[in-house]
Amino acid sequence: MDIRPTSNNFIPEWGRSINGSRQVTPGSTYGTTPGTDFSRTQSLRDAMANAPEVRPEKVEEARKLIADPDFPSDQDIDQISRLMAGYLANDDIEG
Repeated sequence: MDIRPTSNNFIPEWGRSINGSRQVTPGSTYGTTPGTDFSRTQSLRDAMANAPEVRPEKVEEARKLIADPDFPSDQDIDQISRLMAGYLANDDIEG
């Protein structure tokens, strides 16, 4: 099925190609208002690019949990096993 809009009025002039179809390339600003300020977005991208892949506080937290002989608790293990058994039982019914 070939669906064509009756008008290209919904595509801004700067978003059209020669034949009138939508022209979008990576990094383009299609659908944005000309003059839109993306400086905060760029600073967020820069911060994420410079963020360490390993967070020392989370590594320390994991070490403490691993060293704890009571982690996870018997109650947690029971709850997880019931949850997993419930999923298996439902899978057998739907299967």
